[in-house]
Amino acid sequence: VPTMPEGNPPPTVLLVHGGASSSHYWDLLVPHLRPPPLAIDLPGRPGGPPADPLELTADACSASVVAAMDASGVGDCVVVAHSSGCYFVPGIVARAAGRVRAIVLSPPCVIPEGGCGLDAMQPRYKAMNIENLAEARAEGRVFTTAGPPAEPEWLRNAYGVTLTDE
Repeated sequence: VPTMPEGNPPPTVLLVHGGASSSHYWDLLVPHLRPPPLAIDLPGRPGGPPADPLELTADACSASVVAAMDASGVGDCVVVAHSSGCYFVPGIVARAAGRVRAIVLSPPCVIPEGGCGLDAMQPRYKAMNIENLAEARAEGRVFTTAGPPAEPEWLRNAYGVTLTDE
């Protein structure tokens, strides 16, 4: 393991995905990071603990992330959060007992004062989510996001530019 100048091992990179995704969002990045990062799955998302999004809180998501850190033995870390995964960073920092050395927000969603996660979405995504939540409730089921496709290559063009491994 490479060491930092102080002789300490480098911090673990903790990867927190956005709302309509899972830990697989980071699949193209993970092989390039050392030491191996921890890409977690948020509650109510594919691979994450079961949760009802209408009852899920930012505090519960933050607690879930820190529980995954603890279970994996993560000490010092750099938190990298994407989109609505950024909502949970303050709670992660507060719960992680001084282990967070840096934060990277890419691109952050910011909830308006007094608002909720839906208020930070583009209007068309907000409307789609409200409709999907109502449909799930009418059918007596929990609404969860499907997560990314099995093949992550589509992410290379997701933001209007072609990303490379460089």
